Amino acid sequence: MKILSLWQPWATLMAAGYKRVETRSWSTQYRGPVAIHAARKWNSELDQLSRTETFDEALAGEPENLPLGVILAVGSLVDVCPTHAKMRGDSVFDRWPGLVTAVEEEFGNYSPGRFAWVFDDIQRLSTPLPWKGSQGLRELPPEVSAVLRSTISKVVGD
Repeated sequence: MKILSLWQPWATLMAAGYKRVETRSWSTQYRGPVAIHAARKWNSELDQLSRTETFDEALAGEPENLPLGVILAVGSLVDVCPTHAKMRGDSVFDRWPGLVTAVEEEFGNYSPGRFAWVFDDIQRLSTPLPWKGSQGLRELPPEVSAVLRSTISKVVGD
């Protein structure tokens, strides 16, 4: 199983089901289960963003209580496609019609040259698992993967 660290508030938005698309500056060939990790990074800029109307509504008005340094959920990475590739017709908007709603678009960076990582079957952990994250898409140690598998109902694509 892989792990992907996201800054808050995006990690909680994904774990809570408000966000199914993570936009990145890079692509990956990997498809399968991914643990969603809330990075330890928190600053005034992220705090202010969390208090804007769309984010605040999704976070139930409590951005100061976002967990940091923990695995929050497990989902299945099912596709990675360009955010904008109108000439080729293979953008996330073409391949997944209706997925990128106005709210979903506000939670990501869909500018040209970026990639949309499409997740499905996101399951939030009942108890977040402390973990020191790192940048990139990394392999989780087998013992941590086993703990995650035992705490969720199923791991799609595994």
